[in-house]
Order: sequence, then structure tokens, then C-alpha cells
Amino acid sequence: AGIAVVSLLNSRRTPEKEVSAYLALIADGHAEDANKMVDPGASHDESLLLTDEALGAATSRITAVKVEDADVDGDDDSALVTATFRLDGERFEHTFSLNRGDKEYGLLDNWEITDSADNSLVSRVELSSTAFDSLTIGGQEVPLSGDGDRSSGFYETEQYVYFGVYDIAASSSRSKYLTPDTTSLQVDSSERVNSSKGAPDQTVTVSASPTQALKDLVLDKVKKETTDCTTPPNNMDSECPSAVQSRQI
Repeated sequence: AGIAVVSLLNSRRTPEKEVSAYLALIADGHAEDANKMVDPGASHDESLLLTDEALGAATSRITAVKVEDADVDGDDDSALVTATFRLDGERFEHTFSLNRGDKEYGLLDNWEITDSADNSLVSRVELSSTAFDSLTIGGQEVPLSGDGDRSSGFYETEQYVYFGVYDIAASSSRSKYLTPDTTSLQVDSSERVNSSKGAPDQTVTVSASPTQALKDLVLDKVKKETTDCTTPPNNMDSECPSAVQSRQI
């Protein structure tokens, strides 16, 4: 009876079950529990979107998950598990590597997904903009740090993000006057490279269009300058065109 119980419990502690549990957390929006299962290796500043709030606000998360049988090595200490899933109507595949940990109570199997960005279901995304010093992504405000002297004219940041589709919006400080041209971020494995070092998996540049409020503001400023530069004595100001800087205008 004891052997049968151990066998039953171990049938629920396979590499496939471990991968299924991890994918279920992501599918349900539980990013912080997924982080505990597989550490993507992101620093604190790069983890602003690895939260329940951000993943939960995604407009699309992984669905229709299917986990294949594990490919266990000859020593029975490591395994590869391939999973397929859908995201926003597209099909993707990801292979996880797992290691066997110490048996619990000397009897129960303990498989763990290897910690790494490449092994987790995250991508490293570089966000940049000439117009926004921060963006709202998945409902979370993400600051884009300047490059000091701003010689390149870009604000930018790198963030680790779970696979999904996220809304992009202007931060509250600039939303009145600027609208982002890019309003959606899809994170998946289609552009993924080795994210442990080197280039990011995905680069997104967000430009801006003026809102009507900004157009009205500029027009009001132009009208005021036009009036000032055609009305003595304001027309003598250095900001006015030289052609109207006359006392007999």
C-alpha cells in the first residue's frame, strides 16, 4: 500500500506537471508566483512589469496550453519538456529544461525548472522614445531614463515582460498633449534571442502625435506672438521678425 501511495504521489510530481503548473500561473495572471518558480534573473529596476498587476492587465495571455512528454536524460537527473500554447491567435512553442532536486522525505520526486531568462516565459524588451520620459504599460507606469546629456535625444529602459499583449499609453504627465503612435506591445518568442547577455529580445520605439489640446495651445501662442509683434512697442522685442521692428510699423 505504501509503495502504491508513493507511486501515485510521484505521478503528480513529474517534469510535465511542473511545467504545466508554471504555465497555468502565467495564463491566470499570477506573475509573482511564477517568478518564485522560475527566476528570470531581472534586476529590481528591470522587473517593473513582472507583477500580478501588469500581467493581470494584459489584453491577451497564453491559452490552449499543451505539454508534451518529458525527454529525460539517461541519468534521470535532467529533462526537457516542450510546451505549445496560443497567444492572440498565434501558436508558439517553448522548451523548458528541468533538473531533479533532492527527494522529499527520501521518496517523493522533486523536479525544478532551471532559473534563467531563456528558460522562463519572459522576454527582455527595450523601450525608447524621444517624446515620453515614461509610459504606462499594462496599467503600470514605467519610467524611461534619459541618457544624461540627452545627446542621442532618447529616453529608454529595459524591462523583462511575461509573454502577453499589453496596452501602451502616455503617462499622466504628458497624456494631455501627446498620444503615443504605438498603443500595443506583444511579447512572445518570435523575436527572441539569447537574453542572458547582449541585445534585448525586442526593441520598441514609441513616437507621439499631438492632441487637439496641444494644437490649440500652440495656435493660441502663435496668435499672441503675432499680436505682440504687430503692436508697438512690443514689436521692438528681439523675438519679433526684423521686418516689423520699426517705430513706424
